[in-house]
Amino acid sequence: MKLKSIGLIVFVIAALVFLSVKLSAIGYSASDENTYYKMGEMVSEGKMPYKDFFFAHPPLQIYLYAVVFMLFGFNIGVLKFLSAIAAVVTAYYIFKLLNEKSEAAGMIGTVLFFFSHSVLLFTSFPTGTEFVMMFSMAGFYYFHKKKSVKSGLLFGIGALTGLLALIPFAVISVWLFIRNLNELRKFLTAFLAVFVIVNAFFVIISKGAYITQIITYNLLKPEGVMDKSALISRVIGKNWLILAAAATAVFAKGKFSSRVAVPLFIVIAYAAAFTFMKTIFDYYSLAVVPFLAVLAGQGLAGTMQSFRLKKFFAYPAIAIVILVISYFNYSDFSSNDTYDFETAREIAKFVEENSDKNELIFGEDATTPLISLLSRRDIALDFVDSNDLRFRTGLEDSEKTLTELKENLRFFIVRRLNFGEGVKLTYGLTTLPEFDLFLKEECEVAKKFETPWNGKMKEYYVYDCD
Repeated sequence: MKLKSIGLIVFVIAALVFLSVKLSAIGYSASDENTYYKMGEMVSEGKMPYKDFFFAHPPLQIYLYAVVFMLFGFNIGVLKFLSAIAAVVTAYYIFKLLNEKSEAAGMIGTVLFFFSHSVLLFTSFPTGTEFVMMFSMAGFYYFHKKKSVKSGLLFGIGALTGLLALIPFAVISVWLFIRNLNELRKFLTAFLAVFVIVNAFFVIISKGAYITQIITYNLLKPEGVMDKSALISRVIGKNWLILAAAATAVFAKGKFSSRVAVPLFIVIAYAAAFTFMKTIFDYYSLAVVPFLAVLAGQGLAGTMQSFRLKKFFAYPAIAIVILVISYFNYSDFSSNDTYDFETAREIAKFVEENSDKNELIFGEDATTPLISLLSRRDIALDFVDSNDLRFRTGLEDSEKTLTELKENLRFFIVRRLNFGEGVKLTYGLTTLPEFDLFLKEECEVAKKFETPWNGKMKEYYVYDCD
């Protein structure tokens, strides 16, 4: 059998294994994804982001979810599986790009991508970055194929999902400015045709709130929300194999070609951007992994050629290392129950049975939207993203919000992690003194739900504020 055929078989097997892993991991989580799902439902009902409710990101992600709601209703399996499909599409473009010159590079890059720590983990907790990753990799592929219009359109769509897509877009723009002005014109025209028109529409419809929510809000976020150095160290530690493999790109054939140099510059640009950003999150790494995989595939294939390693020994050795590390990454992923929301249905049942359909709920942003979806109870003030940073940045007035809440609120959802001996970590809004005081003065605990976790206790409180 030809190596090219083997490469395709490896891609298909890797994709099927990855998808089966994703299917087995589908469940309810206490994470930001619930905010996006709830917003998708609201869009499917005719509401407009930035105008009818706050949304701190470009619009495409929640419009994709809106389509799911229109076709299937609230289906957690379909919603989560979209992220896995985005990863498979990304891997397909990685494979197509690398397989043109080296079947070995195609196989190596694809497997490294699928089973890297970031891809395994963050395609199970959708943030929108997985769609940025998909459109960016597709855009890079068509840039490489000298199809600048397609490339520009895809980067424009990617930037409507997340602004992280602007980094590879900027790198490619500079490369084309130096190498080919005619292609640059086509690339920029296609990008702007999508990006400017859609953004202008939302700016006009929202009367400028679009700019405030996706740009001003993120710029106002204070430093120190996350320990940046610890986060970067953690991401590097978890993804060391693909990073080390990417470093072998010095041995890649045609290292000064766009196939190698542009992904390298993109990785460097992301690293620089993350260094200067005030606030970053682990899942941002997802946007970088495809370009690391492209470098790694070419680098390891080039290493074998540069050192004239015999394929009979080199291929099995590389395959064993990749498979062993992939297994450890999978084990780490499958045992990660940090965000599992085991009592979601139980809480939703309690809320549904103890409230009327027109009564509203409110609370912590990682859990309340899911309880809303499951219990069919709306969120007060359409305050789906109730991140405490909205108040800490000064964009929202807590006194005004609390006054409006008193008029029509039944349940307030609170999440805490109990370390024992009176030590508790509180999430979200009730870390703000004024909201904590509101609970003490206006509400009482209707029911408490608990789940043991790693010697601690996940606690969920349903406060009755009627």
